Amino acid sequence: MITKIYVDDDRVHVIAEKLHLVGLKPILLIEESDPQFKAVLKIVDNIRDKCIAFLLIVSNAIISYRLSSRGEEYWLEFAEYVSKTRIRDVSEVIDVLKTFLSISKGNRLLRSQKIRRLNRLLISGSLNQLLNLCRSNRINLMEVVNILANGLNSKKSSKTIVFACKMSYYFLRAIGQDVLPPFEIDIPVDRRIAIVSYTSGLIKLDPHISRARELEHILLRNSDLIVSVWRRVSAMSSIPPLNIDSLIWLISKDIGVKPISYVRKQALKSLSRVVDYTLAKSFLEELFRYEYTV
Repeated sequence: MITKIYVDDDRVHVIAEKLHLVGLKPILLIEESDPQFKAVLKIVDNIRDKCIAFLLIVSNAIISYRLSSRGEEYWLEFAEYVSKTRIRDVSEVIDVLKTFLSISKGNRLLRSQKIRRLNRLLISGSLNQLLNLCRSNRINLMEVVNILANGLNSKKSSKTIVFACKMSYYFLRAIGQDVLPPFEIDIPVDRRIAIVSYTSGLIKLDPHISRARELEHILLRNSDLIVSVWRRVSAMSSIPPLNIDSLIWLISKDIGVKPISYVRKQALKSLSRVVDYTLAKSFLEELFRYEYTV
């Protein structure tokens, strides 16, 4: 039987309205508690040359897929490792990444493929272009995306390039710049974003599928649809997609592992620290509205 997957327009309006009420400022505060942001801070604090720190962060972002551990744990592992290194030039950035890949507990899969990506980044001149951007103190996030997409011969919308843009945004915040990610950069669709797209009712399936593994497979196979629906939510809520990603990613870390009631309860503890309790509860009831069978 063919499964139909579609967007529920009514739910788009509901989620966008709730997100608009939550607002951008609380999300920016929540981002500061992101272990990935803390990892970026650690790298910036320990690498004397901030532009080398920038290259390390971007280079690691493009190989941060198919991880063997949670993303939070992996980035903290990476920050701990590179904070002890001394790097003098661009080629040494890649050498450090390759050495790290050989010993990393959190990034064990597809290592040869990831090394090829790092080599391509170096040979294409993309790292030198990024370094020049940083040295001139004019890092433009859209330009970062363009450089990476050209250097890796990849789409600007690909998950790792969008994620590299997010980590570049974290870098800029870590060095004290008051900046927001561009609305043109879409949300990177990983397992968490895919499942929340379903639990929020933004994405629906007909007929309904109760088997978690099959449901995830269908959602991730339709990542373009998920990207498009969050693009609409972003425009209607006036919150950039990457900031929405930060919020969802942080408050849904147990989704697909724990019951939805547990996820909602833990998310409320986090969100109610920066948002009125009643508003936070109302928003999370909509975001985690539909059960997801673990």
